[in-house]
Amino acid sequence: MKIETIPLSLSNAFLVRDKKTILVDCGCCGDWSYLAQFLGRSGVQIRSLSAVVLTHAHFDHCGCASFLQAEGVPVIASEQAQPFLSEGRQEDASAILKLAGAFPFVKRMMNQAVQTEFQPVRIDYPVADSLDLSEFGVEGEVIVTGGHTAASVCVLMENRSVCVGDLLMGGMLGLPPAWKPNFHPLNIDNKKALGQIIELRSAGYERFLVGHGDVLSARSVDAWINRKSRSV
Repeated sequence: MKIETIPLSLSNAFLVRDKKTILVDCGCCGDWSYLAQFLGRSGVQIRSLSAVVLTHAHFDHCGCASFLQAEGVPVIASEQAQPFLSEGRQEDASAILKLAGAFPFVKRMMNQAVQTEFQPVRIDYPVADSLDLSEFGVEGEVIVTGGHTAASVCVLMENRSVCVGDLLMGGMLGLPPAWKPNFHPLNIDNKKALGQIIELRSAGYERFLVGHGDVLSARSVDAWINRKSRSV
């Protein structure tokens, strides 16, 4: 199994190659040209992707999903995300605005983000609790975690890597130090997010692939867990 980070305009996507190849998240609508070029340079034909997994219904993670689906790529996401994805609107938009009020330096960006629409997309494989990815040619599974949004999912892989979307991030929205774990400032439930990260570490996951920032090591995540367990 090989995992490549795709650095997009506002977030990371991940190309997971195993027996087949899947994409985890797909950036903003405006990232489509770069994403298609990246895949081409990596020797991946878009139609050969066996699926795209959307970790949650925010515009910077699902913006290119409709373009991928139009090319025949099936979409996997939490079944709770369907009302938002099918209408092209942000998940938990009111919660985003409320929480953004505590962070004045990102408030303008968050207001714009909530108003940003993306092309509607249907979920081909809705996930209620978990979904085995072996039928898509990848040894792993998708699990519904909540924490960042109600419909957030993580992608667990046999090589002890886990794509956590925005359940956790590096730095402050990817700014230095991008290797240092942090709660995402727009998590709807930090306590639940922390509990999910603890469970993932207890299950032996060692590399945390985040939507913003660098890949986080087990050592850095453990140190963060120790600090946050005393304060959350």
